[in-house]
Amino acid sequence: MRALLALLLLLLLAVPTWAEDTVILGRQHLTLAEALDWAKSHHPLLLASQARYAQAEARVSQSLASNVPDLSVKVGRSHEWLQNGGTPRQDPIDLGFFVIPAASPRENTVFLNPRLELGYLLYDGGRRNLSVEQSRQDLLTWDCDWQTQWRELSFHIRQQYLSVVLHRALMEVQEENVRMATESLHQARGLVRAGRKPQLDLLQAEADLSGARSAYNQQLGSLNKAWVQLEAMVGAPMDPFARLDDLYSHLEPLPDESRATVQAFENRSEIKSLANQVEVLLKQVDLNDTALNPTLSLAMACGLVGADSPLYQQVRASLELSVPLNQGHATRSANLEVQARIQEVLERAGALRLEILGNVRSGYVALAEATRRAAIDQEQVEGAKASYVLAERRYRSGISQYLELTNARAVLNRARAELEQARFDRKLAEFQLMNELEILP
Repeated sequence: MRALLALLLLLLLAVPTWAEDTVILGRQHLTLAEALDWAKSHHPLLLASQARYAQAEARVSQSLASNVPDLSVKVGRSHEWLQNGGTPRQDPIDLGFFVIPAASPRENTVFLNPRLELGYLLYDGGRRNLSVEQSRQDLLTWDCDWQTQWRELSFHIRQQYLSVVLHRALMEVQEENVRMATESLHQARGLVRAGRKPQLDLLQAEADLSGARSAYNQQLGSLNKAWVQLEAMVGAPMDPFARLDDLYSHLEPLPDESRATVQAFENRSEIKSLANQVEVLLKQVDLNDTALNPTLSLAMACGLVGADSPLYQQVRASLELSVPLNQGHATRSANLEVQARIQEVLERAGALRLEILGNVRSGYVALAEATRRAAIDQEQVEGAKASYVLAERRYRSGISQYLELTNARAVLNRARAELEQARFDRKLAEFQLMNELEILP
């Protein structure tokens, strides 16, 4: 038994502290920047988007491969029927894997007829070039879609990280409230023992301390829940006791409001994606029009075995011109459908521009309001601190009742919580505005 206890003690002593080690039991001390880097490399949504981007790259390669000549080997079965003066084959032909026997008049001979063919499309009416351009536009569209997904994911991670910062700060507020309630209990106990205060003050102080501890435990549960949500967004386990980034001390530089809307229109990946979609659809119109263009192809074939001929004797070349005669109606119908889709994309782009314009304007208003409220709440905290110190002195000297001390402590606790909420709202408004402008670092 002693050996087991010694082993457990050794294991406990061997575990490093939370503040020193980088990874504890699989839970990592990730800063905000590290969490974003991890999600950028490992999040399933982004990996799926990268896979779609790789598919678009493969389609570009396929489009470029259409310019390569087509070289193929074909093998068929031939029948040879020699009569009416036809010259029979006198000697058999040995191909190694198959022997063609000698032929005689009126003999039906069956043999393999392998041939090598080379084909190249000299002119296809511009289809290949348009197909390559369309594939490249698709590639740009998928790249913009990936950027949009990453912008939304990174914003939600920042928002949730900021929520964790808020819950941690509110927990510290409640922790400070527990400390002040404990001091008040000691003061009430001393005054009651000295006979300067009634027993009711001691009961009230004990009830206040119990309520403060309950509020602290409730806030601790909210913090743990926020951490779990952050872990789900990042896709990696994180240590809830790790030191958090100080997001409030640094204010991100923001452009002037008059320039912000133009910058949002230039940066937003959704607008770029819609513009690429229009380009792709316009290329589709051009590609549909090429169905009316003629095509010119060249083909050459070398027969390894031919009827009435020895090996490698038969060679054939052909130049083929193809002119479509009845494609106009189908082309016009396809172009009308594409034009309707172009109009739809343009309407979506217009609606998105109006949405961005409204969000940017409201973002600056919310940021200014949150900044003003944070300054007011800071002044209220300073005033509540002074009132609490005065109430504590009055109670200690026996001038005031315990209820005055309780009310002063409640006002201070509420002012601190409101200040933390205002700081959170101010930073969140900053993140939201930067997200609209797509300038999040």
